[in-house]
Amino acid sequence: MRLSGFRHAVWMDIHRDIQSREDAAAFADWCQRQHIDLAFPCVNHCTGFMTYASDIAPRSPVTDAWDPTAAVVEQCRKAGIETHAWVCIANWGSKEVQVSAAGPRPLSQTHRDWFCVDQTGVSMLDSPDLEVSRMSFLNLCRADVHDFHVRLCGEVLDRYEFDGYHLHYIRFTYKPARAIAGKKEAFAGEKKPVVELEGSAPFSFDEPTLRAFQGE
Repeated sequence: MRLSGFRHAVWMDIHRDIQSREDAAAFADWCQRQHIDLAFPCVNHCTGFMTYASDIAPRSPVTDAWDPTAAVVEQCRKAGIETHAWVCIANWGSKEVQVSAAGPRPLSQTHRDWFCVDQTGVSMLDSPDLEVSRMSFLNLCRADVHDFHVRLCGEVLDRYEFDGYHLHYIRFTYKPARAIAGKKEAFAGEKKPVVELEGSAPFSFDEPTLRAFQGE
């Protein structure tokens, strides 16, 4: 591990970019030609599945036929490229995600209570904003969500020779809290399909709010 100086690094989405073993080899070759010595391949997709045959979390349907994660790690190590697993921590769900029938079911089905809700109690999974409902966020305050990620980290590092584990999306929704029109009057008296709640941003971290937040 280099402790000083600049490095050339790249993030890569296994689900999107690696469709074959040839793709994995081509990625490692490209990194070498670009003088990249650190790669962050994403091992879970933000809609809610892993890119290997996980026993803890839902898995991509392609893992029924082969292991793209193993192919990427193998090719990167062969090329001398340091490789860190890129894992989405909060951004974890969609009701429409397609996963392998051989593995666990989507978290949106088995653990709906793990997902964030807005001020009206509406889950992100049920948001009328498709950008929100397709990439819903887990509630990182929950102890069971913490346990899920600890077990997932152990599984990834037990199965693959990654050099590191990169935690990404360690935050709550990038969208302001919203409510269905009718629950609160729309601004300027206009009726719209979705309206933003007054006071939804910025968040307040006064003592009562913080205690309520921690109690979630």
